[in-house]
Parts: sequence; C-alpha cells; structure tokens
Amino acid sequence: MMESSKMHIITAVDDHYAQHLGVMLTSLFENLKKDTSVQLYIIDGGIQDNNSSKLKSLLGRFKVDVKYVKVNKEILNDFFIDKHLSVATYYKALIPLLLEKDINKVIYLDSDIIIKDDLYKLWETNVSSTFLCAVDNSNLQRNADLNMPATANYFNAGVMIINVQKWRENHIVSNVLDFISYHKEGLKFHDQDALNVVLMGKWEALHPKWNYRESYKSITAETSKDSILEIHEAIKYPSIIHFTDASKPWHYLNNHPYKGDYLYYLSKTPWSDYAYPKQHEIEEYFTSKKVIIFGTGKSSEETASLLESKNYRIAYFLDNNPQKWGQDLGKTTIQKPETLINEQKESIFIIIASMYYTEISSQLESMGFKRNIHFVVKGFENELGND
Repeated sequence: MMESSKMHIITAVDDHYAQHLGVMLTSLFENLKKDTSVQLYIIDGGIQDNNSSKLKSLLGRFKVDVKYVKVNKEILNDFFIDKHLSVATYYKALIPLLLEKDINKVIYLDSDIIIKDDLYKLWETNVSSTFLCAVDNSNLQRNADLNMPATANYFNAGVMIINVQKWRENHIVSNVLDFISYHKEGLKFHDQDALNVVLMGKWEALHPKWNYRESYKSITAETSKDSILEIHEAIKYPSIIHFTDASKPWHYLNNHPYKGDYLYYLSKTPWSDYAYPKQHEIEEYFTSKKVIIFGTGKSSEETASLLESKNYRIAYFLDNNPQKWGQDLGKTTIQKPETLINEQKESIFIIIASMYYTEISSQLESMGFKRNIHFVVKGFENELGND
C-alpha cells in the first residue's frame, strides 16, 4: 500500500454535534504543524444551515480542503436508533464506500474529542500489514456478550487509522452491516461492537494516549491489556481526549478535568456564545427543591462537590446497597431508596450519578417518579422538563 504524505481525515456529524465537531477541528488544526497538507471529509448527517455556515467559516479560517459526504440512509433503515442514538452513529462503518477509490488510508475521529498533539504523528503510523490501528478498550469486558474468546482484544472506535484498501479487498463494510442488521438491539455499543467482532485479531493497538478516557484512572494491571506504564503516560500526557461518559463538558453538571480545554477551544469557534441549555431551570430546581443524589461512587461525589461549590445543598444520597445505609458521605448521609416514600414528589429533585442509571431510572419510575420532572440522569440534564 502506497503511503500518502497528505493526511486524510474523516469524521461524521449531525446537527446536534456540529458545535462539538467545531471544537474538535479547532483543537486539531491549532496543534497541527504548519504547512501540513490535509484532506478533510465530513460525513454530513443533517447539518442545518446555521451550523453549516459556522463550520464553513471555521474551516475557511484554517484554509482546510474539505469535502462533505452524504450517506444514503436507506442502507441503515433497519438499524436500531432511539432518542439518544442517531443513525449517524453507524456512519463510520461505511467509510470505505464514501472515499475516492485512490484513498487507501484515513484517520477516523469522533466529534466528541479534543486533540492536544500534532495529529500528523498519528498519521505516520504504518498500517500496511493490518486492517486498522486503534486504542484498546478491553476493560469494557464485551467478549462474553459478543461471543468473542476471552483472550481477544476489544478496541474503542472513536479514533482509528483505517487501512481502506484492506477493508475494500475483504468486504469489511458488508460484513459489519450484516452483523449489525442481524443483531439489531442486541449491540450495547452498536457499530463499535460490530467492528470488533468482524475485525477480531485483525487490528493493532495504538498507545493509549491517542484515545484518553476518564476510565483510565480506574484501570489496573488485571483489567488492562495495555501496559500500566503506558496508561499512566496517557493519563499524564494525553494526545487525544475522548469524552465518552454520558455527562459531557457542554453539560451544566459536568466536571470533567478537561472541561476547561473544551471551553478554551470552544471560545475560538463561531459557537463561542454557547450557553448551557436549561441552566436557569436547573438552577431554579436546585434553589427551590430538596436535592438528592442517587449513587455513592466517584461520579456522585464529583456531582456533589460541583453543586456545593455553587452553594447548593445536598439533602442526602441514595444507594441500593444496604451496607452503605446510614454512613456519612460528604456533608450528609446515605439513605435507602425507600426514604423517598416519605417525600413530596414535587418538592424534591433527584440526580442519578451512577453507571447503573438505566436500572435506577426504572426503579424510580416504578415508585411513581417521572424522568426529567422529578429526576434527571447526570449527562441528560438538558432534557429537564421534557416528558
């Protein structure tokens, strides 16, 4: 495979993520060595005129050669989508179909990332003998659900260097689409799960600094297939930061350690006047209602710390573990969920700050509480007030 000195980059976005794409691209080009030749492809999942104009203004400032690519959505008609999962999620699986025939290598980037290093260093990775290079994400423990051998590695698909030529020659796109179509709702991580099954044993690992995620801080030697030394290097000096949690830096309740970096690059984009959606409604809830946090892990403690820094008081925490009931946490205590029976629904505001938010949401709904009225999931506070 002939390597090109021109760096080819592709990303996918719909109108909801246009701003975040602008932030990602700003971080990319501000950290890229001057005079680097770049061909950018944007898979357009429905960018509206206002955001399209802002993107064009931004890319014009950086003098980027950009091509917008449209997808025939009928190809994905049968795929699972819902309120929080758009069809754009699956676009990365189609990449070899969307590029010119002479393009043999491309870097794919999710839009919810920021780049703090010269991306050309990543482009120089040799992929001639593999189907793709990506960062290991085996700590998600997806092997059993996907019927993959326990020894198989699993990658995160948010940052990939793709050998487009090998994908074409081996019909990877059709294999991935067939797998997704057959399994539909059974894939927790959708296209990423499908890519891992189809490309099992056919990819090579990048240094974890090229796709840093907050989950790195909880990785141990037993749960990681990367070296712990490399994990520590990635934590200290990340080249790409990927906001994979439900709570993102553009959410009011988010306190990601790199939120400041996101806001810094945001300030350099045409979206610099961004205001947190529902901020006033959220603040009104905090001042007029009794605030309760469901969950007692790291996320809940961070949420409590953030709220207390804004002078909001936490009434108490909730947890389903009986061994924690009655224990002190922060400035208050941990209570059992049944405590809510004695509360007036309209006088409380529950924030779910737990990785088990799906199960807890169902639990609260079974008790008569309404999502986005009586409780919100951290990361989805923008939906407050929507039934």
